[in-house]
Amino acid sequence: MMSTPFVGNPDLEPEKSDNFDIGFDLDWHFLFLSGTWFTSDYKDMIGYETHKGADEHYNGKHYWYYNVDCAEIQGIELGVKYDMAGSLGYNLQVEPYIYWTHLLKFEDDNGWKLPDRSRNSLSKGLVFISENIGLAACLDVTYFGTQEGIDRVSGSSQIASQEKLEDVGDAWVVDFR
Repeated sequence: MMSTPFVGNPDLEPEKSDNFDIGFDLDWHFLFLSGTWFTSDYKDMIGYETHKGADEHYNGKHYWYYNVDCAEIQGIELGVKYDMAGSLGYNLQVEPYIYWTHLLKFEDDNGWKLPDRSRNSLSKGLVFISENIGLAACLDVTYFGTQEGIDRVSGSSQIASQEKLEDVGDAWVVDFR
């Protein structure tokens, strides 16, 4: 059960973006390398914050979606994976991998940083695939570096100033599928 409800915003516009990326992939024997530079220009980017205050339907705080007029995100992604089992002649895949994303720019049209985004994230894991036994599995561990978030008790429906951003720490996510 969610303790803080999301409340709809009847003035919310759909998010639009223009995206461009350029990169390379190198698949050499059992080694795969990749690199990409990307940029995204947003119009009406959807963000959210917490409102605090009385409301006829919700007492206390609630989340509220809003539009950021214009925003831009630029970054690079680098990755490497290696098929260890294939390189040893086995008829299956055992592939350790690591991918890194670094945001060069993540700000709105005022030049303020966009909240709730990590400048750096690192994903590493292991893929196992055996067609003979019909099994595919992946263990993935992703680290999201320090993020800055909105002071979520402001009561406003827009980011009023860069001073409202505060360090909300980093995070780890572990997936097994």
